[in-house]
Amino acid sequence: MEFSRSGRLRRSGRRWVAGGILTAAGAVMWAVLARGESRQTAFVCLGMAALAVLAGFRSLRKARLPFRLRIDEYGVTLHDTRLDWGQIEGIGLRYGPSDADSTPPAPELVVYPAAGVVLTGTPRRYVAGRTAYLLIDGAEVDQGLGALIDALKRYAGPRFEGAPRQYRPAAAPGAPGPLVPGFGPVSDAAGPFGPVDAGPAVAGRTFTPRRTAGGPLLAALAGCALGAFATYRMISGGPLTGARQALVLAPFFAVGGLYGSFWLFWRRLRPLRLRIGPDGIAMRDFAAAELVFGWDRIAAVTVGPRPSGTGGRPWLLVWPVPGESFPLPRTDVVDGHETYALVELRRLRDPADVEPVTRHFAGRRYAEPR
Repeated sequence: MEFSRSGRLRRSGRRWVAGGILTAAGAVMWAVLARGESRQTAFVCLGMAALAVLAGFRSLRKARLPFRLRIDEYGVTLHDTRLDWGQIEGIGLRYGPSDADSTPPAPELVVYPAAGVVLTGTPRRYVAGRTAYLLIDGAEVDQGLGALIDALKRYAGPRFEGAPRQYRPAAAPGAPGPLVPGFGPVSDAAGPFGPVDAGPAVAGRTFTPRRTAGGPLLAALAGCALGAFATYRMISGGPLTGARQALVLAPFFAVGGLYGSFWLFWRRLRPLRLRIGPDGIAMRDFAAAELVFGWDRIAAVTVGPRPSGTGGRPWLLVWPVPGESFPLPRTDVVDGHETYALVELRRLRDPADVEPVTRHFAGRRYAEPR
């Protein structure tokens, strides 16, 4: 499949240039009519407009540069070279960091050549000193990031990396040949791998929370009742003097206890629940909707410390198949791969059972440190 980028770059460049020129015109008129500090603000807007115009010209110039990217059964073809699949150690999408409240930027497509293979351009160094070359920014592909991912799934096979390189797939007894870094459905889209050993029952396992909302709910109800009673005494008991002046806080305790009671009652009705079975992983946090992640959407899963956390407490970590997105905030980017922390194990009953159950049902999708 052939990919291009000139169309999207041209459209982006034209928008930046047109927007910058219009903004600059408005800023000039503002500067002519304004006085004092307002004129300084107009000059700032004029400078920002100039930067926008420069960014647009840069995109237009980039669109005119020679570019070719073809991914097929033979390998990856660029405008100045061609790599057979035997010359490629791995190819993957690398995500950059982003704020929790912002949309993650589009990933970059990078290729890791095999030993002795050198490409033109500036190589990049990533985890464990691997040499990578940038092929294209995912946001620049005219055909869309989804088409690029589909082509990689179809032709790259196990070389399409769906999980961090510092992990390796779980070793299955009697597995034919070496296990490659693709993980899960990236290299086997037909269905999940089988269990690696005889383990828990085939029906799956449900984990419940270590602590429930029952005790805090009773405390909130008691606080609400006490606050309501004190409010009644304050209203009907005449003027407040001395220590009785503290009763003015009673309505706040009553309202706070009532709100807390409703919230804790909802948590009581919908407690934390984690289910791991042959169909995938289902996770529901307190008072939240249940999220179901089928094994065909999961590239790798492991039990280990949260990448962005401290203390080294174990979490259930999931890496989605490239192109998949989960309705959860990603916790970190590990070796260019989006990482989702589902639940901290100490919040569950029988936390020691989570790892063997996950390993059993995940099969070769279970990730182990190298």
